[in-house]
Amino acid sequence: MIGAARGCGLLAVVLSLLAGCTNTPKPEARELPPTGSIVEAHDGRVAALGSFWARASVRVEGRDAVGSRFSEQGEGHVQSERAGRVAITLGKLGEVYFALGSNEDRYWLIDVSDSSRRVIVSGEQSSVTPEKAAALGLPVHPRDIPLLLGLNPIGDAIIGDPSFNDRGQIVVQIEARWGRAEFRFQPGTLDLIGTAAYDADGTLLADATLSRHIGVGNEVGQGTLGRVPGKAEIRVPGFDGFVRMVLEDPRVRPINPTAFDPERLRRAYRVREAIDLDQPIPGNPG
Repeated sequence: MIGAARGCGLLAVVLSLLAGCTNTPKPEARELPPTGSIVEAHDGRVAALGSFWARASVRVEGRDAVGSRFSEQGEGHVQSERAGRVAITLGKLGEVYFALGSNEDRYWLIDVSDSSRRVIVSGEQSSVTPEKAAALGLPVHPRDIPLLLGLNPIGDAIIGDPSFNDRGQIVVQIEARWGRAEFRFQPGTLDLIGTAAYDADGTLLADATLSRHIGVGNEVGQGTLGRVPGKAEIRVPGFDGFVRMVLEDPRVRPINPTAFDPERLRRAYRVREAIDLDQPIPGNPG
């Protein structure tokens, strides 16, 4: 009888749990911080970064067109100014192989990895398309590269109200040049831990996981003028792999204007071949 009573008691407990007993603890309600607090926290970290410079190491891992795995690594610099000016150089052992850039008028990629064929591929910002940007290996609008790396302030570009995603991260939607962007924040600290870019139809263009936040020094590397993600792992739909960028020694410092001038760069790198993405391909009137 005692065993039967215990069995019935256990059964009653199980049934009460399945039925949703009123004594069952409820999940703690999550409370979103005010929109202004999110913007203030993020923009306060990047407000002083109007002229940003950092050393960078980049690693690309994935599968090529025939399905074989590959891995490449290089070093260089990331430089940016407000209004979408960005310059990224990559190479090895102190020698530049690639220079990717964007200013108010043009975007470009200089490839000097083959000394026998130095080429610049470029186009006008006013006519850039996802297909043209893809020719440079860019999944987002050229002037939105700093946005994807978390270097841009939000300002008044926010769209709608913040929300939680299914991972418990705070999500803010902001305007982007081809549609919208998503900033993901860690609850509590409001550290920026991810970004994503979508086109006008809501299709994902690129997603970046951001971590290892580091302080930004002044021109000589002293003090703390801001705080940025020191590591970005970028994934693009259709590419079985990732691009990982690690920033080191970030500073607020003047940038040589040549970094944002494709014609000066073309002369500096002794580039003779130019491909204009806005011009028809010979033999192809379309």
